[in-house]
Amino acid sequence: MRMLATITKPTEGKITWRGVDIATRPDPLRDVLGYLPQDFGVYPNLSAVEFLEYMAPSGTASENRPPAYR
Repeated sequence: MRMLATITKPTEGKITWRGVDIATRPDPLRDVLGYLPQDFGVYPNLSAVEFLEYMAPSGTASENRPPAYR
């Protein structure tokens, strides 16, 4: 999963998304993929939902989304 989320590079082979090698050009996939690991370490006392609520005001959440998804 970490390779698909472009956090780590494949040690063998190649992963492509829409014909693009994500190891060399990860940004197109990162623009549409959200990944929150089970153990995200920095804020160990927050649930995944609490972490997303904490990070949402950073400006990455769209105002056009319903409140449950902001």
